[in-house]
Amino acid sequence: MKEVYESSFRTLFSELKISYDTSDAVKILFKEHTFSHFYNDTVDFLESISRTYKVCIVSDADVAMIPDISATYGAQLFTSEQYQSYKNDDRNIMFKEVLKSYNVHPKQVLHIGDSASDVLGANREGISTCWINRNKRTWDHEIQPDFIVESLNKIEEILRGQIHQNH
Repeated sequence: MKEVYESSFRTLFSELKISYDTSDAVKILFKEHTFSHFYNDTVDFLESISRTYKVCIVSDADVAMIPDISATYGAQLFTSEQYQSYKNDDRNIMFKEVLKSYNVHPKQVLHIGDSASDVLGANREGISTCWINRNKRTWDHEIQPDFIVESLNKIEEILRGQIHQNH
């Protein structure tokens, strides 16, 4: 992402005749990204879920863009920066690494995401998927998510059902 943003800033600054260091602009952007507010249901969800389940963060962002929630909730981090891959990459590197790291079968994992790349990439690796559709959008892809929710509050119910199915 760093290279993408630097290139974009370089083009924008050139077009607008702005004299500013693109590396500094990226650093500011990444730092500000770490201050993003969680959705109202996120903290309660993470506190509850991390007591019972192993949690990881799979993100197309760079490590510097992600708030430090790993230590708080014991969540392992898998980023595009680390694996030089994106969630919807045909090679499925990030999802393969998740399965390898936790040494689990794909159906023992529920990947929760808010984008098509979350669902499509995880599905391609055989991982169960949950599309969090907070804005009541229409899903317009051939491959369907296994579950659709509007809030994280519904996830534990799904996990309890999934665990009973997989044991």
